[in-house]
Amino acid sequence: MKADELTVLNPGTEGVRPGDMYFFTNVSIYDYWSSDTFPSYAGGAWSVDMHDGFVNPNVKMNAYYVWPVRDGP
Repeated sequence: MKADELTVLNPGTEGVRPGDMYFFTNVSIYDYWSSDTFPSYAGGAWSVDMHDGFVNPNVKMNAYYVWPVRDGP
C-alpha cells in the first residue's frame, strides 16, 4: 500500500483508537511500511505511524508492520 493510501486510514495527527478502525481488526498503533521507496535513498522507504498519522522516511532494515493488500475483483 502506498504512503498516501495508508494515511487515509489514519487522518490527522491523532492516534488510532479502537473505534476508528472498525473495518479492520488488530491494527497496531505503530509504524507500517508503505510500498514507496524513498526517492533519494534506495535503502529507505516511507512508513506511516498509525499513532500520530505522520509519514516518515526510514531505512528498510527497520522491523515495521506491513499491510498486505490485493487487487479487487
